[in-house]
Parts: sequence; structure tokens; C-alpha cells
Amino acid sequence: IIDAYRAQDPNERYEAFQRAFARDGFAFQEVTEQFVPQALNIPNSQQVPEDVRQKFLREAEARVQALIAEKPEDARSYVFATSFYRSTGQIEQAREYAALAQEYSPEKPSIIREQAIVEYQAQNIDQAVEYFKQAYDLNTDNPDAQVGYAAALILTDQPEEEWRAVLSSPRAQERFLNDQLVLVF
Repeated sequence: IIDAYRAQDPNERYEAFQRAFARDGFAFQEVTEQFVPQALNIPNSQQVPEDVRQKFLREAEARVQALIAEKPEDARSYVFATSFYRSTGQIEQAREYAALAQEYSPEKPSIIREQAIVEYQAQNIDQAVEYFKQAYDLNTDNPDAQVGYAAALILTDQPEEEWRAVLSSPRAQERFLNDQLVLVF
């Protein structure tokens, strides 16, 4: 993995990750979790040829699917798949995996929040708001749930006092002001 991060050339980076995968050890999930973000960042570089970008994305998808096959009842694998498909604009697949993640861990606000983000990307704002509210209702002290639900309330033009009331923790207020307004814009 270290060799992959040091490699400046995308093909060398790809080959270094392939060597890490070839070790076929207990670190498969870790290597996958390091490789997928790298694959998702490759398309952002205009100097990388299209065939190399596609090679990374195909491999990332295969590794995500292998992770699910290895741990078919682990909600984290489905959340990871949700994030991958959401990041590649494949909203239907993201929606499917988010639902599976919630099936295996129905009371986890972070999974429900991921469902909300998928619905937001799909421009299904009403459903996104419902998921953000559901995540918040499960744990009103969770700063991530507070920020998500407050942003959803802003998106739907709710009164300021409503979304401010949701941001009850100083940590959520800071996070909301510093970096989470991206959802609004």
C-alpha cells in the first residue's frame, strides 16, 4: 500500500495495489478500503488517459463486490458499496446497497444518513429529508445526524428556529458552519 501511495504514475500505483491484493491475506478489506478512494480520485485528473481511469474503476467495483461476497452480512460492506456507487453516479445501485446496509443494521444513524445522501443526489428531496429526520430521531445527540437534519430543514425552507434547534451540540454547530453547508449549495 505504501508503494502505491508513493507511485506518481497511475499505472505504477495500480500495479502496487495489485501486489498488495495478491498477498491474499487478512488485510484484503484494508487494501480495498485504501484502493477504492484512489480509484475514485483518478477520474479527477485530466492527465490520466480514459482507459487507465476505467481500469481503476472496474477494479474498484470488483473489489467492492468481493468484499460483499466475503462478508455478506456485514452492514459496513454495504455502506462501503453505497459510497462507491454514489460517488460514481450509479444511484440505483447505491440505493440498493444502502437498503441492504440498513437491513443488517437498522438502528444505525450513519447508515440512514447515507441513504439520505443517496436520495439527495437523486434529487428525491422529500425522501432525503425523511431519512435525515429518521437518523436524527434515532440519536438526537449525534452531531452528524444533527448536521444532516439541519441541512435538510434548510433545503426545504423550514424556519430558522427549527434547524437551529436541531443543532444542539457545539460540535454539530461548528461542523455545520465549517464544512457541511456543502449540502445546501
